[in-house]
Amino acid sequence: MVVKVLILSFLFRTYYQIEGNTLKIVCGFVFNETIEIKKIRKIKKTANPISSPALSVRDRIEIYYDKL
Repeated sequence: MVVKVLILSFLFRTYYQIEGNTLKIVCGFVFNETIEIKKIRKIKKTANPISSPALSVRDRIEIYYDKL
């Protein structure tokens, strides 16, 4: 039952949202991060499944940013 809830949360609660000067990334109930847009150094297209929270298997982006 727990696995089903996690999978459904990924399917229905995965999104990227720009709010002012920040990029909000949400993936289910597990991953929730906010990045200041001015700290983003590079955005790269990738197929790596661990590079980013996304529902797509092949069409993903990897975001490089200053974490401090």
